[in-house]
Amino acid sequence: MENSHNFATNARIVQEMMEEKIYGKIPENLHDTIEQFPMEAERMVENIAAIKESADLPFLATDRSVLNLPGVGKSMTFRVIGITRYGRRILEFDHDATRVHSPIIEKMGNVIVVESKSIREYLDQLIEMGESIEDYNGIYGFSMAETEDRLPIFTYPAGEFKITKEIRTCKFQREI
Repeated sequence: MENSHNFATNARIVQEMMEEKIYGKIPENLHDTIEQFPMEAERMVENIAAIKESADLPFLATDRSVLNLPGVGKSMTFRVIGITRYGRRILEFDHDATRVHSPIIEKMGNVIVVESKSIREYLDQLIEMGESIEDYNGIYGFSMAETEDRLPIFTYPAGEFKITKEIRTCKFQREI
């Protein structure tokens, strides 16, 4: 709660994903191209400029809107399951189905989060900052979301390892 003033509601994050991020969305036919960017890191600026020009984009929206939740990891897959008497929404989060998780995930339930402020409080905060409230008219309609897919540039290459069921513990010593 001590950071409540600094945070937007999840409804605002979803609204941004649906209404604003479309202006920088990289077309799927260019995903193979951006996947190669890390292989030419010294040409990153030129490669980004070329993608922006070819797709007629003002910027590249490569980030994913996610929360890093204990027991869930990075996810934005949620649905509203209730509202407190103060208007704060109660959200049920699920794990990001696009990522590999520890087998313990299968035994866990979903994670419940109560937002730190109501949508009304958030809108009042925007008004205090001089924002035009009309830009946020649809915010109440966003009560569920799914985690965005990762762009290929963020996909780890397949490693030469395998996951085992063996559990090991390590003890670390520190010399004084």
